[in-house]
Amino acid sequence: MRIRLTAAILFIAAMLSVSCSDEDEERQPEWFPLRVGARWIYDAIADSVISTQDINGHTYYELAGYSLLWRGSLVRMNDLGQLMILGGDSEQVFFDFNAPAGSNWTLTSPHGPYQVSVENRNLPNVVVPAGTFSGCYEFIFQSPAIDNSWHFIVAPQVGVVFKEGGFGFTYRLVRADL
Repeated sequence: MRIRLTAAILFIAAMLSVSCSDEDEERQPEWFPLRVGARWIYDAIADSVISTQDINGHTYYELAGYSLLWRGSLVRMNDLGQLMILGGDSEQVFFDFNAPAGSNWTLTSPHGPYQVSVENRNLPNVVVPAGTFSGCYEFIFQSPAIDNSWHFIVAPQVGVVFKEGGFGFTYRLVRADL
């Protein structure tokens, strides 16, 4: 009887540890594969992760190029599903992948403030030269200071696949080496 009880307890403990494992939890997609050497090639520009820097207990990835709003950005993904960008001594939300459609916040850039809004959380069939992407987020960055808005479409596990604005520029992802 004691052996059966011990076996039953061990069986229940094993089942609980399996059912509570990370495998069963719904995982957030990796929106930006931030690794040194990752590259995104667009129609007219390229961007890449060229280094990491440890600042205030966080690892930031340095982007070379202009796939975001300004060159030499230091970024990281936080545990809340937000792409954070470091500007001076402060960290700001660049993209928020958990914000509902219609959410907005202010981002201060070297070019002035932008009002950022989540336009769509699940765009189907975004077609660019690199392929067709679904489940994409759409963000709008509007500058109140100048007529300079940006439109970003971000695909899970890839990053920015489409960007337009900035006085008529359009960048479509041609290839990603991740």
